[in-house]
Amino acid sequence: MNRRQRVIQLLFLVLIGLISSPAMADPLCFTCHERSSFSGKVVHGPVSQGKCSSCHDPHVARYPGMLQQEGARLCYTCHDKKEAEMTTGIIHQPVLQGKCVACHAPHASDFAGLIRGNQVTACLSCHKELQQKFKVGHRPFLAGQCRSCHEPHNATNTMLLVTDDGDTLCATCHKEN
Repeated sequence: MNRRQRVIQLLFLVLIGLISSPAMADPLCFTCHERSSFSGKVVHGPVSQGKCSSCHDPHVARYPGMLQQEGARLCYTCHDKKEAEMTTGIIHQPVLQGKCVACHAPHASDFAGLIRGNQVTACLSCHKELQQKFKVGHRPFLAGQCRSCHEPHNATNTMLLVTDDGDTLCATCHKEN
């Protein structure tokens, strides 16, 4: 094989590599999907790398959204350590049902942990009874700091408190005089 043929063959291989690379997935996917729906301050790793096929099958799928797996099964294919963590104690209902996307945006968000909106928005989307306006409110709740008292996924108590003893939890902020 002469040098010219080798150069052509090398260029061909490079071209094939570029066409099949994740970076080339972006233009194809965004011919139908709005690019702005996939951007935010926090972008899911596969999305930021253009690896749509990490979660989606571009041709056929058993699950809506052309997903390769359903619900939490899909998330746990990469987040396997989270799966082990979230199977003990009292489990928050969305976690128990495998509905990660009830609280987490799968592609991008403006909030840490890919949370759908701030903590208040995320929590109150289900806990509607807490949306009522009252004369007196707990300062962390009013400030939207649900996680200062509650675990979002699971805990060892029914209220998903960060400690098992409510008095101890209160004492972390409310010091006796």
